[in-house]
Amino acid sequence: IPLSVILYKTHKSALLEGIDNKLLTAAYCIEDILPANYHDRIIDKNSVPTKAYLGIVDTYNKLCVTLGLQYLWSLMIVNDQLVFTSGTSTGKDVTKGDHALFFDVHTNPDAYKKAFITMHVQYSTFHDQWGAGRMVLIPKYDSKGRRYLLASSMSVNDVNTMVWKTMRNSLIISVIILVLGFVLSFVLASLLSKPIIRLTVIAKEIAGGNLHQKTERRGPLEFRNLS
Repeated sequence: IPLSVILYKTHKSALLEGIDNKLLTAAYCIEDILPANYHDRIIDKNSVPTKAYLGIVDTYNKLCVTLGLQYLWSLMIVNDQLVFTSGTSTGKDVTKGDHALFFDVHTNPDAYKKAFITMHVQYSTFHDQWGAGRMVLIPKYDSKGRRYLLASSMSVNDVNTMVWKTMRNSLIISVIILVLGFVLSFVLASLLSKPIIRLTVIAKEIAGGNLHQKTERRGPLEFRNLS
């Protein structure tokens, strides 16, 4: 059990690190997907044409499907409000319209406070109307000094599934090691007990008066001395 726990914690840590690195890379990709100086040109809800915005959402959808991500999105603080500047469709189909609209006000701004205060990359788990997942936030400044961030997430269910697989694999490895340990112990015990049994039989024969006994002097020093 202790070995299984150690393996599980080690694998889980490596798994989460891999997920976070994947999310970080995906979040940085947003900057390349968005048009040049995208956030610099944002003033109000009319700053980005609907057709152009839907093109961004469609690209996000395809990237999420390819990489197995939940969402890609970006947010910006405008007039003390946190608004969406890009988003992903829940069903990964832009025609369904189940994505955050450009300049929609985010309903859970508290989840982003730390990132905007520290302006450092943040990893965390979130729960809001868009779902629940593991996310990475990359805060930035535009040319006017306004704060915005790039974000990516993976479904908590996907993460939990991976963690459970890690636990299962850890248990399997532990059971295999345990079985191999038993087999090895049995073989070693057999190798050690056979010379003792042989000497015991000879000792009984001698005790019964049959003094014409032979034994091989081999094995560890203690066995050779007893022989």
